Amino acid sequence: MNYPQNINFNNVDNIILNQDSVIFICLYKINIINDYPYITYLLYKQKIQNTDITTFLYIHFTENTSNTFNNIDNILDNLSFKNNTLKGYLQKNNLFYLFYEYTHAKDNIINKYNSNTILYWTTIYEIVQMQSILNIPIHSTVFELFYSHPDLIYLYNHTQKIDFPITIYSKNNIIDLFSTYDNLNNCFIIKHEIENNYHLFRCILIYYENKFSNINRNVFHFENTEQLQIISE
Repeated sequence: MNYPQNINFNNVDNIILNQDSVIFICLYKINIINDYPYITYLLYKQKIQNTDITTFLYIHFTENTSNTFNNIDNILDNLSFKNNTLKGYLQKNNLFYLFYEYTHAKDNIINKYNSNTILYWTTIYEIVQMQSILNIPIHSTVFELFYSHPDLIYLYNHTQKIDFPITIYSKNNIIDLFSTYDNLNNCFIIKHEIENNYHLFRCILIYYENKFSNINRNVFHFENTEQLQIISE
């Protein structure tokens, strides 16, 4: 599994920081659902002008480059994200995006989110399509990075691009979801809810053949239960 494809990260050994530098910690992981891979990035919720917004974790330059990287390592260690590999960085003026791949022994963990949550594993669909997670806006420094570097959006199997799955918010749990069957059209139905509350299930919906014609007024139709997976509640 190749990620990212066609992007040459800068070597951190050559990084030059200064007192105006802002360093974003772009921690990502590759998840597998029914042999189908997808990416999530860790975003951090904070308040800006009394409004909730999510960003990458970030720090400012501290004394020198060595101290700054030590602080980054301490942040990741304190958050229990020690199993990471620094891949390199991208730079836009004084903004430095450091990419870390996080690996975890447990797959398909259903995260529990509520109003006190400050860290969210966020899908590519939420970043580039919704520009929000659970109706909390995502800061432009996040989604504009992906627009500027579209190869960050996709996983590749060798040279074959893998489409990212749709993210849907539902009020129904997995049992209720699979009991909502449209006998006329021989498919399951799930409705995307847009209410601003945390009593929602976040689901990944895989369209193996990209049948986006099956989407109508935020109602999604799918044929196979293996296409759907709850990723948080």
